[in-house]
Amino acid sequence: VKNTLKPLGSKTVPWYSFLNDIHKSIENKLSSVLDRENCGLLMALMLGDKSDMDKAIQNSFTTAGVSHIVVVSGLHLSIIIGFVFSVLSLFIKEKKITAGITIAIILMYLVITGFTYSVIRCAVMSIIYLCSYFVKRKPDSLNSLGFAGLIITLENPLAIGNLGLIMSFSATLGIISVEEKLRNFIFDRLPKFIKEHKLKIINRFTGYVVSCISVSLSATLFTLPVIVYVFESFKVYFLLSNLLITAVVPVIIVMGIIITVMLYIPFLSALAGLIAIVENYLCSFVIWVTEFVSDLPMATISLSSVTIKLATFAVIVVIAIFFVA
Repeated sequence: VKNTLKPLGSKTVPWYSFLNDIHKSIENKLSSVLDRENCGLLMALMLGDKSDMDKAIQNSFTTAGVSHIVVVSGLHLSIIIGFVFSVLSLFIKEKKITAGITIAIILMYLVITGFTYSVIRCAVMSIIYLCSYFVKRKPDSLNSLGFAGLIITLENPLAIGNLGLIMSFSATLGIISVEEKLRNFIFDRLPKFIKEHKLKIINRFTGYVVSCISVSLSATLFTLPVIVYVFESFKVYFLLSNLLITAVVPVIIVMGIIITVMLYIPFLSALAGLIAIVENYLCSFVIWVTEFVSDLPMATISLSSVTIKLATFAVIVVIAIFFVA
């Protein structure tokens, strides 16, 4: 039977649909200067859009233990907020105005990325921090995290069972409570000639590497129980892949923002193409690292046994208590 149904009335779209159009426009601009695989990776890093990423590459990220990199989370929003706030501060001396503009950009970014819980968590905490410029009081990280959880669960009580929300809050809690202690613990055990090197660039590089290690370990320490019970696996080389990739991702995201802005300015589009050459190399490096690590022997250990799960969980609890205490 031929379908004779006809829609009644005019087609309506949400008021914020123009932001979705911006999303598509950015994708079209970036695809004109970046390779297909690299463009797909950059879209995933900047906007959480993995539709153009090959499944094989996504599987490599999962096996290498860095699948969180291509899921828009607090990490990505923190990088974007830090970059935007720094750039605005160069032109606007009044911090209240800079904070207000940054808050508006955060709200727009929430809409573009689809209001994922991990981004909402970071957005609420970031907005609370930026509001400190208006009230002149420094916010507490744990209280901000708790307030973000309250906001999310008030809107949807069932969100507490969302895996992305659990992972985001667990990782953030680990970084807040353990990261500084772990960083000091590692740094104190470095050879003296490294800690007291005369060249500042060596000291800064050492501090950056130690920070990357402490952040990765503290976040993994608190998320590992969830990963073990949900995915029933352990990524053996997660620290190696995180160290190599975490150092490059902020650069890729910041350069991606710069390239995107330049592509919308006619007389800067040629310069954007030159910067995109470097961006292509960086994105290719990240993809190569994940493929290399995922191909290493025993990259993933299956943890289907209940005994192994309980033993792993017990070890994590003991380590967590040690660092917190």
